[in-house]
Amino acid sequence: MADARFCHKCGAPVTIATAPADLHRVLKVTGRPRVVIRQRVPGTVEVKPGAVGEVTVDIDPKPLETVIWNVSQDGNVITINFRIRDVFDWPGHLFSGSPRTNIRVAVPSESDLDIRNRVDSVSVNGVSGNIAVESSAGVVSVQNCTGMIQVRTWAGGIDMSNVSGTVSAETSAGQIVFSGSLSQGESRFRTRVGDISMTLQGAQDLRVEGYATVGKITVAPELEGARFDGREYTGKIGAGTGRLLAETTAGNITIKR
Repeated sequence: MADARFCHKCGAPVTIATAPADLHRVLKVTGRPRVVIRQRVPGTVEVKPGAVGEVTVDIDPKPLETVIWNVSQDGNVITINFRIRDVFDWPGHLFSGSPRTNIRVAVPSESDLDIRNRVDSVSVNGVSGNIAVESSAGVVSVQNCTGMIQVRTWAGGIDMSNVSGTVSAETSAGQIVFSGSLSQGESRFRTRVGDISMTLQGAQDLRVEGYATVGKITVAPELEGARFDGREYTGKIGAGTGRLLAETTAGNITIKR
């Protein structure tokens, strides 16, 4: 979008670029909204808590003319889509560092999230609900969140801090760091190449299983009924109602309380 003005000295027209109004959107919602983000342009995605009854979207595309985006609303469902205008030059864009689109979204503290990011990091902080995050290449950070949480990245680490609920965290190449409390459901932490480091907080009621094909398993303090054969560790915390599975092909597993 451009604004044509004139030089006050010579009278020649001057074109001043201005940002489109839809780079900042405020959408009204009720109750617990569902926010869907599909980021097909390299760039970060950041989600944090905002005002009750509002979803705020801030977009920073660079260069502006290379990115196509759409923010739509259907009742309590907000959908945010991004793609590169010239899709046939995707590899060229990737290695040139351009274009990029960084996205910042503020949601009510109780919200459901469905996020897919192609290249770069995803950060979710302070949200309670059903949270699903997938990244092709980039670090995923989930902090101060509660609910059913699923994180998957093909190449990148997963950092989960002060998280409570039922958790699934999986990466093909990268470490997984977790601190928080797990529910009595089934929680899984898997990486092919990388360490898994877990700090369990508060009262837990879990059956614990750890598998490391190449690496060591350390659990402290020792669990009730613990069994360990070098590659496999089993034991329980409390009655062992829930299940915690930690598995790495090449890496170490550390579980502390």
